[in-house]
Amino acid sequence: MGNLYSRSPDPVMYISSPRMMDGAPLKQGCLSMTRWQSINLRGLEEARTHKDEKITYDLSIRNLQYKVQVKEKGGATKDKVLLNNISAKANHGEVLAIAGPSGSSKSTLLDALAGRIDRRSLRGSILVNGMPIDQTFRRVSGYVMQDDALYPVLTVRETLMFSARLRLPSTWTDDQRMARVEIILAELGLQPCADLVIGDDLVRGVSRGEKRRVSIAVDLMHDPAVLFLDKPTTGLDSFSAFQVMQKLHTLAEVHNRTVIITIHQPNHSILELIHNTLLLIQGNVIFSGHHSGLVNYFSDIGYNMPEYVNPLEYALDTMQKVKTSSVGVTQLLELKVVKEKEKIMDGQAARELDAEATASSRDLDDDINMTFATSFRSELYVLGERNVKLILRTRPLFFARMAVLVVGGLVTSTFFRTLSYDMEGVTKRLSMTAFLLAYCSFTSTQVLPIFLQERSIFIREASRGAYRPVSFVLCQILAHLPFLFVQALAFSILTYFIAGWANNVGAVGYYVWMWFLVLILAQSMAACCAGWIPNIIICQAVLSATLSFFMLFSGFFLRKDAIPKGWLWLHYLSGFKYPYEGLLVNEFTSLWNTNWGDDQTNVNFYQVLEKYDLEHVSLVNSVFVMTFFIIFYRGLYYLAFVKSARDVRK
Repeated sequence: MGNLYSRSPDPVMYISSPRMMDGAPLKQGCLSMTRWQSINLRGLEEARTHKDEKITYDLSIRNLQYKVQVKEKGGATKDKVLLNNISAKANHGEVLAIAGPSGSSKSTLLDALAGRIDRRSLRGSILVNGMPIDQTFRRVSGYVMQDDALYPVLTVRETLMFSARLRLPSTWTDDQRMARVEIILAELGLQPCADLVIGDDLVRGVSRGEKRRVSIAVDLMHDPAVLFLDKPTTGLDSFSAFQVMQKLHTLAEVHNRTVIITIHQPNHSILELIHNTLLLIQGNVIFSGHHSGLVNYFSDIGYNMPEYVNPLEYALDTMQKVKTSSVGVTQLLELKVVKEKEKIMDGQAARELDAEATASSRDLDDDINMTFATSFRSELYVLGERNVKLILRTRPLFFARMAVLVVGGLVTSTFFRTLSYDMEGVTKRLSMTAFLLAYCSFTSTQVLPIFLQERSIFIREASRGAYRPVSFVLCQILAHLPFLFVQALAFSILTYFIAGWANNVGAVGYYVWMWFLVLILAQSMAACCAGWIPNIIICQAVLSATLSFFMLFSGFFLRKDAIPKGWLWLHYLSGFKYPYEGLLVNEFTSLWNTNWGDDQTNVNFYQVLEKYDLEHVSLVNSVFVMTFFIIFYRGLYYLAFVKSARDVRK
């Protein structure tokens, strides 16, 4: 990786006063202004000592085809052509806009170029500097999705700093990373809001235009030579859209990046910032070149463009009208063929091919044949730090769940207070355990929105090779463990002593540990659902149904001998069977020398275990099985993330 700073102006321009999250200046005990400036200036000076060996990338597409199979009403399948013999070129130092009516496969073409479609499903070739590319191309390219996937409680600077620590090589110093962040903030005009939180519907933060620029900044952190953006101006007001496009124009021209975007109906000011346009209709290219050529292009088929009209907007409106007409589409495609023949006659195509064949491919393999920028250990440290910070800044969620558990446990314990040593006391213990299991487990649905948000952020980061999926999954569960333990401890102490369970130190410890595992298991199941089901409504329905069936087969509502043989396997797969049995056996065996009943000889503890099929239950085995289920669901969660990280269409 070459020097990322040599293209930038005087570093002093990029030093802003450090502030806390609330915008207040740093106080004593924090990083001083002098120290802040010296770090950034030193980082910039260190970075300038290296020779700039940045490679530029030109992309060329030749006869690209992409088909998918769709089902018809009768159940038969047929091929649907999404990309039909696409040929185009994207040069460094330019912004290429892919435009067209809705359903013209703009995003499909962008995904194909960015490596988000399985190469085996494509026909034709996509070349970088005249050489075929593979999946490692993702490491030297950036992809900005249409929807901003950012943590709302992190500041802009923190978001970029975490990205720098993950995506810049481990050989970089902290000073260099910090300097790189300041440069990106300046390049995209984000310094005024650098210390504001990103925000969302519940937390006030930066504007939508600034949020979009933060998304771009994250993917610029590793200095990609090629930047893909899916509809970067969609949902923005005209001024914010212009600001975003102005920054992209500067990135292309000043920093020699290849910028490829999809866009829908840009206004005239934005159009002037686009170097070349690729017009698609029904997966076919009908125009490629500067927008000034659109006037003559459409006049050749009888569509005379009025004066003082945005040519691209007029072209898109015209294409929308003829899209439903096979004759109109045929006219556009026939004209494209004629223009291509004229181009070949002029020798222009031949010159382009010659130029492409001799394009610089020096060090191409070395530059793109990279895996991850940092080590597995570094990823764990950075992602762990980020997860802890996120949890600490979402304290309302932590305290809300704590309150739900404490209040629920307190109320339930008062219902079953002073458990007696007779059969009524046995029944109360069974009922209390079953209810608390269901109650605790269903609180896991509260974290589904958080898991779904993290899923979208993971897809954005890991799909471009920012880190290993296993690092993300491990850090997520490890960061939550202390907080879950605090919740389990508070819940257990309340329910145990208020209800009057066995007065035994070992039994108390087992009781606390088992509820800790229950909370981890419930959260792991929620994470698994969120990993595989991105729709929150469906996700909640599936999770609730799963928890309900697990409760049904736990052994409280239906004893083992009452379950039909065909459904007995669900009894063993129920995640609630093992804590339910373990908690009860822990209680009853702690009362080893206690006789049950008024005459002290009526029922002893072993008879209770035998009556409820608990005599062969092992406390240790219950813990091991619970741990296995936790690992199992986290494993499924990991597989879902691996699949999402590849994020390719077939």
